[in-house]
This record gives sequence, C-alpha cells and structure tokens, in this order.
Amino acid sequence: MPVLAAPPSSSTRRFPSGSPPCSLGSQLWIGIRPIFLQPISHALIYKALVLARSPLEYRPKDVPPELFSFPQLGDFSRRTPLIHSSSPLTRWQAPDWRPRRIELAVEAPEPTTLTLHHFAYPGWQASDGSGNSLQVTHSDEGLLQVSLPRGQYRLILRLQPQTAEQAGKAISALTLLFWLWLLWQQRRKSGSASPE
Repeated sequence: MPVLAAPPSSSTRRFPSGSPPCSLGSQLWIGIRPIFLQPISHALIYKALVLARSPLEYRPKDVPPELFSFPQLGDFSRRTPLIHSSSPLTRWQAPDWRPRRIELAVEAPEPTTLTLHHFAYPGWQASDGSGNSLQVTHSDEGLLQVSLPRGQYRLILRLQPQTAEQAGKAISALTLLFWLWLLWQQRRKSGSASPE
C-alpha cells in the first residue's frame, strides 16, 4: 500500500530532478525524484528503519550478542519483569523512572540484589538516600543490578556521562563558539566596509 503518492505537476516536470531548484537539497531523495513524490511501501519503510536503527549499534559490551536483535529483544522484553529481587521479601515503588535517572523507594528486610529491566551501560552509579554508594553490576543478560543492604531507604541510580559523551559536548560547544566568532567577524567587516 503506498504511503504518499503525489505525482509532480507539469510545472515541475521540466526540471531533471522532478523538483524546482529552490527545493534541491532540502528533501530526501530516492533515485532522481524527491521522496514525497514516491509511492513508498511498508516493506521499504521497515527496511530503512532496520538499517537506520540497528540494535547492534547500541549493544552494551556485557549483553550477549545473540540477545541483541529485534526479534530477541521483543521476546526478552515481554518475559522480563520491570524490577526483580533475589529476595521475595523485598518491596519497592518506582516514583521516578527517567532515561538517565531512576529512583526507587525500597524496603529490604535482608540484603538482596535488585535487577532492573534496563541495560547496564557504563556509567551507572547507585546510592541510597543518605548518599552512600551501592555496588552496581550486571546480570548474565546485561541488565542493571544493584546490591542492596537491609533497610528502608530511597535508591537513586544515575547514568553519568562518560568520556566520549563529555568530549562530544565539548566539541559541540567549541564548534558553536567558532561559528559565533565567524559571524561576529563577518558583521565587523561588513560594518567597517559600509560607507558613512
């Protein structure tokens, strides 16, 4: 079934690309026609998404490669609970669950290991409500695990930025400063070159 299929008008057919020059470079292209003029099948869309979002790109080193494929991840997601404890007596509530920060209210009558349905990327740090550090490990399937002491407290997990991420932010900031400097230089030159 085509998703979008609008034939080009006769006024745009005279251009070799099938689109007026003002829109060249501003669209996605398939062959020589803009993508919005192509009939696109669901299979083509799925193929593009699979190529663009391959899960292997994002596989943490501790996750088995055979688990990290679309069908396997779907099955794994359905059979894995959001939170699991090695002790059946442990209770928890999740008042705050965000991509880089997870907060749980925990009641653990005995020391236990809590497994969260979240892959253990490098940089996760855990602490209790008092700021005491807790040990973060990973399960055999690469899920985030925290060793919990006995007690009732607030468990806080944070994903800290790693070196590559910090370097990326620094490069982006320097690039922005460079472009602002170029803009300032251009304005300064055009201001001094204009007649009074």
